Amino acid sequence: MKLINQRIRNIVRKNLLESMGDYPNVSTSNKRDNLKRYVEDNIDFSGYEDYERIPKSQILGAAVNIFNDEGGWDVKRQGLKKAFIDYIQGLPSFLDIPYYYSEIRHLLYALGYDEVKNMDDHDVSELYYNEIYNVFFDRQRGG
Repeated sequence: MKLINQRIRNIVRKNLLESMGDYPNVSTSNKRDNLKRYVEDNIDFSGYEDYERIPKSQILGAAVNIFNDEGGWDVKRQGLKKAFIDYIQGLPSFLDIPYYYSEIRHLLYALGYDEVKNMDDHDVSELYYNEIYNVFFDRQRGG
């Protein structure tokens, strides 16, 4: 049974990663790096004139700037983390990431978050949005 689960996992990862592009060396040891790369690859600033020519190294910071312009008003009321997560859950047009529980679970699993296979949907969603927050704001702190 364990071998079958591993084969299913590999098929899910392969299919998801093929749809995401070239993600070599996906492993659980660098899962946040895998998520960071996925997020960076799914940011498109079309329609944001000031950001359309941003170098990849500055893409997360530029997205935070857009959040500050569009949703930053909510930080004082809820705090940075909650305001940012609420903003991301509102599906800003520059960011194309999964929204539905099943898509979130499949993405995290494919990127090395093996723990999601034993978690309920709410906990998977909470992990996902916390990790996305960490991707954006760890980078802001130089991480």
